[in-house]
Amino acid sequence: MRLKAFLAAVCLALMSGAAAAQVPTGTISGRVLDQAGQAVPGVTVTATSPSLQGARSAVTSAVGDYVLPLLPPGSYEVRFELTGFETVTRMIPVAPTQTVTTDVSLAIAGVTEAVTVTANASAFVDTAQVATNVRQDLVATLPTSRTLVANILLHPTSRRPVRTTRTAPTAR
Repeated sequence: MRLKAFLAAVCLALMSGAAAAQVPTGTISGRVLDQAGQAVPGVTVTATSPSLQGARSAVTSAVGDYVLPLLPPGSYEVRFELTGFETVTRMIPVAPTQTVTTDVSLAIAGVTEAVTVTANASAFVDTAQVATNVRQDLVATLPTSRTLVANILLHPTSRRPVRTTRTAPTAR
């Protein structure tokens, strides 16, 4: 009787281990290399999918390896990004309990240059005076003719018309 109970306990333990191994998620892993076949550390690997809330990301190790575990089944867009290299995007389907190995080779990006020009026009806008207020007591104390034209000429930017006299050409 004890032997039957022992065998039943062993079978139960083995079956529970097999049931625990049935993980309904998948994994994407691999290695990132450059064009010369050398490992590229520090590459950001980002996986996005409609079946995943948000994005899952990892950074490659010193030997270029990465692992994205516990991914629900579905199709994933995986981006490999590092400054100085071209970004690579792959579509990878993942099934339950599947480990998909995806090795990627990154090419060196071309050199790009951007020139940004910024300017500030406030120095010009602040210096232009388009209106002024002259107090009535000032106008009363100034020796002016107290006409509209005389008041307009009190404005700092107004100019009095210059009268020129024409002289007759002299004969030689």
